[in-house]
Amino acid sequence: MDDRLRIGIAEAIGTMILIVGGPGTAVLATGGFFPKGSVGVLGVALAFGLSLLVAAYAIGSISGCHINPAVTLGLWVIGKTKTNELPFYIVGQIVGGLVGALIIFIIAKGSAIPFSAKAAGFASNGY
Repeated sequence: MDDRLRIGIAEAIGTMILIVGGPGTAVLATGGFFPKGSVGVLGVALAFGLSLLVAAYAIGSISGCHINPAVTLGLWVIGKTKTNELPFYIVGQIVGGLVGALIIFIIAKGSAIPFSAKAAGFASNGY
């Protein structure tokens, strides 16, 4: 398999892990989604950190675990990322983010409590 394709797939997986872990926790484990309990601000912060840690261990050796187009562009500007790999990084990150958001939406729609994207404040939770 071409190294650039491996980079794109790895970045998609890593970004999906981060989106499901971070904003997924913010959307599903805070506020009124569950009748009792909330992980609070500390729980969301830990979820983001641990999700990024998992992604770094999972894909770091393949792509460097950029996970964010801004990081990729910054590394490209200073010459740490090759120009011909740039589209694979960015497309992988966008696809991974969309897949992660879709997973959160599917989980939220399948809950026993009626779920509305507008009521959950998706924009404020990074959705």
